[in-house]
Amino acid sequence: MAVDALTLTYWQRRHLEQQLRSTRDARVYRRTLAVLGVADGEPVASVAGRLRVTLRAVYHWVATYGRDHAPAALADRDRSGRPRLLTPSDRELLRELLGRSPQEVGYFAAQWTVPLLREHLTRRTGRPFSDDALRRELQRMRYSWKRSRYTLDPDPEFGGKKEAHPAAHPATAGT
Repeated sequence: MAVDALTLTYWQRRHLEQQLRSTRDARVYRRTLAVLGVADGEPVASVAGRLRVTLRAVYHWVATYGRDHAPAALADRDRSGRPRLLTPSDRELLRELLGRSPQEVGYFAAQWTVPLLREHLTRRTGRPFSDDALRRELQRMRYSWKRSRYTLDPDPEFGGKKEAHPAAHPATAGT
């Protein structure tokens, strides 16, 4: 099939136009526009320039759609992605640490912080971890915390000081 001579039936065009209206994925939208543009007789170079992609990308999208004329073929396929840095045993160690105080483990800290967790995990496993990797793992574990607020205990003698101060009693301040 010549890519420059893509012809669509009424129903194929209708399904592609439906995909344009319903998709929320910008990549699928762009690929569908490319296929419709080429089917309308627009040169591939013009379609590529308008969509700001390479000629090769447009040729690939049109060929992919042309194999079985299914709009779903223009969607991204699943990719494995990069494997997680923390192994299951690392994640178990992290869960165990979060259940304990840093002081119990020997740190002079009241709460865990990501840098402190990173330091401890690196020391225990012998592998370095980034702060971002730990934050992603904590998010996957649905673990979140807020920073503690520093508050001072109320002054136990505040009531006595207020009564002793003359400005505290404006009615008797001038007498």
